[in-house]
Amino acid sequence: MPVRLARHPTWIGYLDMLLGDPGAEHDMEIGTDTTALSALNALLPSMSTTASSAFGSSSFGPASILSLGESSIPMDDTYSNLAGVFGAQQSGILSQNSQQLTNSEIEALEDAFDLIENGAFDAAEEVLSDLLAKNNNNAAAIHASGLIESFKGNHEDAERLFLRADFLAPGRGYGEDAQDARILAQDDDAVFDAASKLLNSSSTQKRGISLLMRLSDRRPDHGETQILLAENLFATNDVFNGLSYAFSAIEVADQVELQRLGSLAEDLIERLPSAPQFHRLLGRVQVRLGEFEDALATLDIAASLADTDAFTRTDAALAHVGIGRKLLDQGAVSRALVNFDQADALDPTNIEVREALGEGYLAQADRSRRLGNLPQAITAYSKAARALGSAGSDSLRTRIAGGAYAAGLKLEQRHEAAGDDIDEEALAFQAAYDLDPDNASYRRKLAQIRNDIGSQFLAEEDYAQAIAAYRRAYELDHNNDTYKDNLSNAYVLRGDEALARLDYAGAIDAYRGAYELDQYDEVSKTKLAEVYNTRGLDYINKDKPIQAAKDFKEALALFPDNAEYQSNYASVEAYDN
Repeated sequence: MPVRLARHPTWIGYLDMLLGDPGAEHDMEIGTDTTALSALNALLPSMSTTASSAFGSSSFGPASILSLGESSIPMDDTYSNLAGVFGAQQSGILSQNSQQLTNSEIEALEDAFDLIENGAFDAAEEVLSDLLAKNNNNAAAIHASGLIESFKGNHEDAERLFLRADFLAPGRGYGEDAQDARILAQDDDAVFDAASKLLNSSSTQKRGISLLMRLSDRRPDHGETQILLAENLFATNDVFNGLSYAFSAIEVADQVELQRLGSLAEDLIERLPSAPQFHRLLGRVQVRLGEFEDALATLDIAASLADTDAFTRTDAALAHVGIGRKLLDQGAVSRALVNFDQADALDPTNIEVREALGEGYLAQADRSRRLGNLPQAITAYSKAARALGSAGSDSLRTRIAGGAYAAGLKLEQRHEAAGDDIDEEALAFQAAYDLDPDNASYRRKLAQIRNDIGSQFLAEEDYAQAIAAYRRAYELDHNNDTYKDNLSNAYVLRGDEALARLDYAGAIDAYRGAYELDQYDEVSKTKLAEVYNTRGLDYINKDKPIQAAKDFKEALALFPDNAEYQSNYASVEAYDN
């Protein structure tokens, strides 16, 4: 697994974009304007003067983590802090040891670090094992072994290796790594407290940030860790990773933490109002806080500042969802649906948007049903089912399905009493079944209504539609012989109609459909054989013996003892290839 730089996968595409990688296939979470970021790069160092009050104290993030204008290899979540532990040391280790190490040892160490960076720990251990077999006092190799143990979670083993490396090569930071390994061996609260203390001193800020990054990997749901990281990374001008942790924090923060993030975003906007990603950060915080109208205004600014509004569409969609849900609570169903439709236009694949649409159409359907407008209610239930598709909570799907089923039953009773067609209630039963296909009542009712619709089409001599309806009924309930017989009968009638028009191919298709339903049914079997024989005779009249031979052979396969079929086939058998 390659080791990646960004805290969250969605940031990798963002970094790739800034590095000018047109082939990046990742979602780009933030988006940016490079001119604005260049200005930001120059501006943010001034923030360090107020770091203690505004963001907390910090001096320098992990050296291999990108700062503006630099490039590096993207890293994976799992090992996102590897650079913080050894990235700054790698070149120093190799250069400081170059007088003691041979060129081959230096190259082997470089290979080992590359393997560690890519998460290939086993392969890295093999390289280091070979090095230590030749020189068991190779401090850099011992330190690298400690890094592997640390990222495997074996902190006590890592500490011992770091201490040994420090003994062999003092003054190179290995002792601090040992101290950090001892901290990481403790519980999460102890790690957080220790890291927070380290952030208060310029000489230990880098270690504090690195420990918090490791803690963030252990506890991605801990909002305080994410926010503290974001504040300190911004204070040290590590804008990319500061944004990464800030956006990650939004997903897990409580109300108090969200307000803190909002203040951070507002301060960033005040310092650089032309940076769209800061407005986007504030807009997302406002969405989470339920300040939906403010969020839309903020996100509009972000979109106007960016080259594209693609990055704001999801957040804007969720803001419309929030406004719509507030309107639903107030009983303003139509206005709520307007907002849900706007959300759908912005982000049609978003699951929360799909669920909101389902909620809106459900409210509309329930209102229509209460008013006695069952056709309108069923239309809305069907829209709700289509909006959800396979998404939506179980409770929402159950409510929509139950409402649609009840409306369908009631409308069915009305239509039966009036002798009307039953097409509308079929929509209701289909919606109920689509939302809850395991419900036996919904399945049986839908099968019944499809069978009844088939009978309507049969009475109108629309055999194709009748077959489709009967087939659906039979697919829903294979154990119902009535549905099977009705489907078979529709196939036969369609075949008879086709044969009357001398449409032999259509007749064969229809009769074969009936025959494949029940190969012991003599009616469909006989009709299928006879139409093959009839078409074969037609081919003879048209001087097409090869086609005739094939048809006579099909008829004979169905009834091998039929003398007429035998004679007809024998007359053209020579043409049967």
